[in-house]
Amino acid sequence: MQNSKLAKANYPLLIIRIIGVFLISIIVTFLFWAFVSSGFHTMDATDYLSYYEPVAHNLLNGIGFVRADGTSAIIYPPGYSLLLAGVFAFARVFGSPESLVISGFILLCMGLSSTFVFLISEMIWGAYGGWVSALFFMTYPFVLWLTKQPNSELPFMAVFYASLYLFWLGLKGQKNIGVILFLAGIFAGAAMLIRAIAIGTGFLLSGLFLALKKDVHLKRRFLLAGVLLLGNFLAILPWQVWVYGQTEQVVLLGTNGVSGIKDGLTFAVETKNYRQGIVVPMDVTNLQNEFVAENASLNSLGDIFTTIEKHTREEPVVVLKLVLIKMARSWYGTDSGSLEAIILIIQFFYATLFLTATISIWRCRPEIPGLLLFVWSIVFYFWMMTIAVLSILRYMTPVFGVLSLLAPSIFRIRRPIPRLFLSQ
Repeated sequence: MQNSKLAKANYPLLIIRIIGVFLISIIVTFLFWAFVSSGFHTMDATDYLSYYEPVAHNLLNGIGFVRADGTSAIIYPPGYSLLLAGVFAFARVFGSPESLVISGFILLCMGLSSTFVFLISEMIWGAYGGWVSALFFMTYPFVLWLTKQPNSELPFMAVFYASLYLFWLGLKGQKNIGVILFLAGIFAGAAMLIRAIAIGTGFLLSGLFLALKKDVHLKRRFLLAGVLLLGNFLAILPWQVWVYGQTEQVVLLGTNGVSGIKDGLTFAVETKNYRQGIVVPMDVTNLQNEFVAENASLNSLGDIFTTIEKHTREEPVVVLKLVLIKMARSWYGTDSGSLEAIILIIQFFYATLFLTATISIWRCRPEIPGLLLFVWSIVFYFWMMTIAVLSILRYMTPVFGVLSLLAPSIFRIRRPIPRLFLSQ
């Protein structure tokens, strides 16, 4: 009873902190926009102009959920196009330039993302730890870099971190856990509908719940994990039904998976008229040229797996080299191949910090903290998904908000991690 009264007394202070985090995140983003060179504001080669923007306009204009050429827009999940349609509708109603409203939408996504990072960290480390994690996230150069132009990563992070926040509320709470986890599943599904890289996060969060919620009987844990998966499934069901009606095929979120994997196999030899020379060993270059020659026969995931298996049998060392290169490039690579040396230096600094934080948490208790399991499971998931396709840092940026949850340990913030997050 006393704890309940204390929690209610702290609500106004928590609201003030949330508003503070949100506003500071916006200010930091504004400062980044003010100081970044104007040359860097040039639109990179993304799918915004060729896909998302025309699909959103067609939807808003009543033409339907179709691309510029009139074909069904099923290459990518619909979430970002739907959000853009809402942004463009807002601009139309208030007579504002679309570019201005999009900038506001970017600021909103950054503010929300920083706020959810703060809220998760605050549950673990307290208010000071929450501020540390939020400040690490909102000042991370490669998250800020995404804000210079429209892209799907920013709304994805806002929705994905909301799902993680609800997931932690379910872990921490004793009441209404089923409702909270159902909502966590809904938000995880919404994240999947923005970026298909999140396709397995529902199963990942369910597994983490089973592993971490030690204060609940195993049978009830399985039931609650199922509730999370149910919310996840219901969120994506309408899209899956619509796509099936368009194609009469079962398509998981979008049809771009095959081309994404193929791009990841040929990135050093397929320049696409904008990529700089990406240097890899000659035998890896030869392997990628072989994949280019076989491109016409790689029309499905089965075709790709069969081809990779064949090359693995014939030249296992070269295939291993390619995998190791993709593993490394996931942390510093860019689609164009530009600025990679600078990015690598900056990433080395952050990698040192987070590895130090991990060691600090590992050593602070005789048990293995469940916090590390939570953070590094998500990092490993995104890493594996990025390795499977074009291995670039842009696809890994969402993990930085999760890694920021480790940062408070660097500053000796010692609030005990709740027992339910500890292996028992």
